[in-house]
Amino acid sequence: PPSAPPPPPLAPPPPHPPLLPGVDASDVVYSTEDLAARVYEAHASNRKGLTLYVGAHMQLQGDPIFVPESFSLRLVSASSLSSGHRRLSDGPVGEAGTVGGDSIDAGGLSRLFDVGPEASLTLSGLTLRNGRADGAGGAIRARDGANVLLEYVAIEDCRALMVGGAVALVGSAPSQLTMRVVGISGCSAADGASAIESGGGAVLATVLSISHACGGA
Repeated sequence: PPSAPPPPPLAPPPPHPPLLPGVDASDVVYSTEDLAARVYEAHASNRKGLTLYVGAHMQLQGDPIFVPESFSLRLVSASSLSSGHRRLSDGPVGEAGTVGGDSIDAGGLSRLFDVGPEASLTLSGLTLRNGRADGAGGAIRARDGANVLLEYVAIEDCRALMVGGAVALVGSAPSQLTMRVVGISGCSAADGASAIESGGGAVLATVLSISHACGGA
């Protein structure tokens, strides 16, 4: 008997919907190793900057995330965009559930970010936890003309053995820190006992809460 005709080819599966409207899946990172590799590759390719979306709670594995000289890194919490954390409608500034979204946890291994000279770091909707620094800046150290912008960010339980339990601006050239709706809790520094060390640079804040055993700003 004649053989049956072959079945018609299957239609290709529909494309996966984007994680968030307007966000390409290739711009989402799920680990600090991937984040560090993306920054390194972009800088090595002579790109001036990079915007990435944090798609999960991430654990730092060792060294801080380094923002190279004159490079611009912008990190946005995907969950804060999708769930409305940034509206701050459910609680006061300083509660991580309403200020920060996805978290980056240093596990007490190091500070979380090291921002190089003339570099720029923007964090939006994130929570930074458990940073430890032998020097200055328990969560973030910005050096020599760097620019740091924190929007709807929570910084929790970070320590520095020198100054700036949460953030320190250091170096011979003044840097700038701008904070828009930021909660800092449980951060301290052994030398100077400050949550934020300006180092002669500019610190601009709109709706800033520092609480729970922090040193003064």
